[in-house]
Amino acid sequence: MFNRLVFNEVDSIKNHKNVLSGDDQYLLNDFIRHKKRVGVTANSELLVTTFAPIHLISALKQRVRRIGKTTKIDDRFSQLIAQLMLVIQFLFLYLFIALVIHKMFGLLSLIFVIKLIAEHFVFKTYFRKINQIGALNYSWLITTFYPIYILGLLILILVWKPDWKGRK
Repeated sequence: MFNRLVFNEVDSIKNHKNVLSGDDQYLLNDFIRHKKRVGVTANSELLVTTFAPIHLISALKQRVRRIGKTTKIDDRFSQLIAQLMLVIQFLFLYLFIALVIHKMFGLLSLIFVIKLIAEHFVFKTYFRKINQIGALNYSWLITTFYPIYILGLLILILVWKPDWKGRK
């Protein structure tokens, strides 16, 4: 939520009209750059919901756009978090492949369980705050397939340029 007068004062949409998606991220950066008060909340009463894309292609286009904008947004902290996330996911994927090749299934199971438990507690805290604790039942799917999903998206970013709202 933001004050419309402050929005009108700091908005710089004219500087990023050519970027696919990311208007919200640019606005957040505008607020920070102009030293306006910004906070994070996980209050279920302030939760904004949107419909997920119905088709896989639409969902992939959305993800590719959102990841593609990261390099265009001058936010070193967000870029650092994205890079850290990539390193962690690729490390897990590398360990998975290496341990399968070397038939070290006991160690593979241990690493997977540790990752599952750690991510479960992170998700649990968030889902509880937004009153969506039932979503926690699917955390094992994220733990299992997210590294492969991220690898697929990175490949798509290199070979596919979707458009959005007439922007290319």
